[in-house]
Amino acid sequence: MIAMEPVMDGDSVASISEIDERLRPKAVQCIIRTLVQMLSSGVVTTDVQPLISKATGEVLFIDMTEAKIVFTSGDVIPFVDLALAQSFVSEMIGLIPSDSPDELIR
Repeated sequence: MIAMEPVMDGDSVASISEIDERLRPKAVQCIIRTLVQMLSSGVVTTDVQPLISKATGEVLFIDMTEAKIVFTSGDVIPFVDLALAQSFVSEMIGLIPSDSPDELIR
């Protein structure tokens, strides 16, 4: 936590539902942007750990020790890589409350 203090001010939570409603669209956008960036880079993780700023709605993902590089070569994606990617997408989408308006994720 000491190393993260310059990045997050200590006023962070792990769930979108714990931040002000006006900041939730920003948090959802951060989650989806990170999801797309990681997938397009061929990186997935099965242990998603977000820190969401209660002041800004910015999301910082921490502890990427379980991250793996997948989709590195060839036209055929191995089944295990597809399974990891599906698990990663499910975890990331699971961070978004199910009662979020559809326009937040468009």
